[in-house]
Amino acid sequence: MLRITVVFRHGFEDEPVLLRIDGKTVMDKEHVRTRMQIDRADAVDVELEKPGASHTFGVELGGRGRTLAGELVLPEPGTVFIDLDGHGAATAMRLSYVAGVHGDL
Repeated sequence: MLRITVVFRHGFEDEPVLLRIDGKTVMDKEHVRTRMQIDRADAVDVELEKPGASHTFGVELGGRGRTLAGELVLPEPGTVFIDLDGHGAATAMRLSYVAGVHGDL
């Protein structure tokens, strides 16, 4: 098993967010909003079955009518950061990974 923390950081605007990893829903929240004081919106701990494999991250933004997806290879426990750029139909998602780091950053 591979334990990761997924941290939602920049660009979330008090909106419903659904996170799927490899097709499995791991978070479904109604109000996700970036708090500038702590530089993040939310976080969730997840255990994945395949260390070293590529994992697909899908983020549905209910308020924007957008679903964004990306893939990352996760070789060991760590933190995945999800950041949003833009608004509405122009929204883009950036995924990044830091090995061995967990929790609030």
